Amino acid sequence: MISNIENNILVLYIGLDQINNPKSISASLGKEAVNYDVILDFLVLGNLNKNQKILGSIYDSFKKENYSTVLVALPEQYADLPESWVLVPTIEEAFDFIEFERIQRDLGF
Repeated sequence: MISNIENNILVLYIGLDQINNPKSISASLGKEAVNYDVILDFLVLGNLNKNQKILGSIYDSFKKENYSTVLVALPEQYADLPESWVLVPTIEEAFDFIEFERIQRDLGF
C-alpha cells in the first residue's frame, strides 16, 4: 500500500483490498501519516463514484491542518465527487500541488 516516502510526502496506493476494508488504512497508517503530506493514488480503481462514501472516509482520515492530501485519479474515473477534494491526474502533479501549497503556507497565504 505504501509506495514511497519522499520529501515528507507519503504516497499510498489504494486498491480494492483497501476499499473493502477502509478502517485498516487509518488504523495501520494513522499514527505514521501524522507528519506527512499524503498522496492517495486511486488510479487502479475503476469508477470512483460508486465508492464515494468509502473514499470520503479514507480522504477524511488523512486530511489535517497544515498538511495536504491529494487524490490521484483520471477524469473518466469520477464525475460527482465533492469539489473540496483535490484531484489531479498524475503522481507528478500531486507532488507539484503539494509543493505549491507548502510555498503558500510558508508565505502566509
